[in-house]
Amino acid sequence: MRAFSAISDKKRNPVFESLDLNSLIEDCLQFTRPYWYNEPRRQGIHIEASSEAGDISKVQGTRSELRDVFVNLILNAIHALPQGGTIRIRSFVDEEGIGVEMADSGTGMPPDAAKRVFEPLF
Repeated sequence: MRAFSAISDKKRNPVFESLDLNSLIEDCLQFTRPYWYNEPRRQGIHIEASSEAGDISKVQGTRSELRDVFVNLILNAIHALPQGGTIRIRSFVDEEGIGVEMADSGTGMPPDAAKRVFEPLF
């Protein structure tokens, strides 16, 4: 199995467990449903969120860290969809290993923000 850690924290020793990545992604979509489905619809906004589960084996990873990453990415995508749109999450296997890809049809980031996206606390 391949180790899959979302965030590295040198102060902690991550505890890896066997994870069904596709199931975790679905759980994150359901957890965030009030934000991309319920509330926008009350405002007349349509956001569609879906996943495409690749035929992948279980991975070794830290469930809570991966959940935090996926939930934050979904919430960020929602903020980029003020008029509605789509959020797509896809898991896959390629020659490099197992991957997860997330895309949305949102407004995107201004160039000055894109330059700083990896700065802590930005």
